[in-house]
Amino acid sequence: MYKRLAFVALAIGIFIFIIVINEHVSITKSSNMTTVSNYSVTIIDSMGRKVTFEKVPERVIVLSSYWAEVMYCLGVADKIVGIDKYTPKDQFLPESIRKKPQVGSTYKKGINWETVVSLNPDLIIMGRWKGSFSEGELDVIEKSKEFGFKVLAFGIPDSNVTGTKMPYENIRIIRILGKVFDKEKRAEELASFLEKYYNKALEIASKIPADKRKNVLIVYGSSIAGKYATGAITISYKGSAYAETAELVGAHNVAFDYNFSTQYPKLDLEKLIAYFGNKTDVLIVVDWDPDRLNEAVEKIKSDPAWQEIKAVKEGNVVGILVSSWRKDAVALYGPRFITGIYAFGHAIYPEYYPDWKPIYEELLKRFYNMEG
Repeated sequence: MYKRLAFVALAIGIFIFIIVINEHVSITKSSNMTTVSNYSVTIIDSMGRKVTFEKVPERVIVLSSYWAEVMYCLGVADKIVGIDKYTPKDQFLPESIRKKPQVGSTYKKGINWETVVSLNPDLIIMGRWKGSFSEGELDVIEKSKEFGFKVLAFGIPDSNVTGTKMPYENIRIIRILGKVFDKEKRAEELASFLEKYYNKALEIASKIPADKRKNVLIVYGSSIAGKYATGAITISYKGSAYAETAELVGAHNVAFDYNFSTQYPKLDLEKLIAYFGNKTDVLIVVDWDPDRLNEAVEKIKSDPAWQEIKAVKEGNVVGILVSSWRKDAVALYGPRFITGIYAFGHAIYPEYYPDWKPIYEELLKRFYNMEG
């Protein structure tokens, strides 16, 4: 009889154990489901705007190839339903993205809102470049409000709100998009990779002796050669990525010694020489067109008038190809911003900074699944 009671007790115990386990599994599943349904993310974009998401965006229009690249690196490029008119040129994006419907751009002719509405996005990601883009950027935000579309503006930050400057804002943006698309682990891998090389650049800059620090002036090749050259030379001033990068790598941008009302002041050569001629150690020419860049550099070197600038006279003129879509160029925005930092560092201080290409190749292999 005792054996029978023991057997019954054991059976009851097993039954209760099964019920408890099932209940635990049920609670765990319920908890996991609740976590998903309770997804809520509030972020601050580069304009200092707070944007809240109650669900992961599934239909995204991207108006800047830099941020399309971030989505690609995070593995969420399949959510892109529309792109701007320039993204098809981006050699770092697969054809499946470059062939998405185009909706225009924030520059010149603007956005085709009929196409935007037809794509029914739950998020629009745009660049925030200011300057000549400002009017178009504000128009996107205002129009999106009318249609009820969420917008994230990424690029040159409102530092008073974001607490960041270019180029570090790029890393913050990657982490933000990781949260928005629920890809924080992958975003952190990419952000940490970039942060490692970014911090290394800061370390190098901090160790350059005071008597070795150089004065730099950055000019735009498009204002010196090609069809857009009018005689006025465009330089890079506070707020622009080029200007900030020169300072970051340990140089002094001599344009900062003056007060200009724009990030891209225009000066004739005579005034350029008067302001900067005798104190410019390195003259950097930037352009996104390789032929025009070479033409601008050669024009500077061969024109006797430019010899009044110390850097030209001493043979310290360097051209840097900067492009949002060319594989033979560096960038200062998006995941490839780190290549721009090391390109500028190496151009100014070749004895301190390594070449940018090995970093570029590692970045492409790990996060773009392509060779350099």
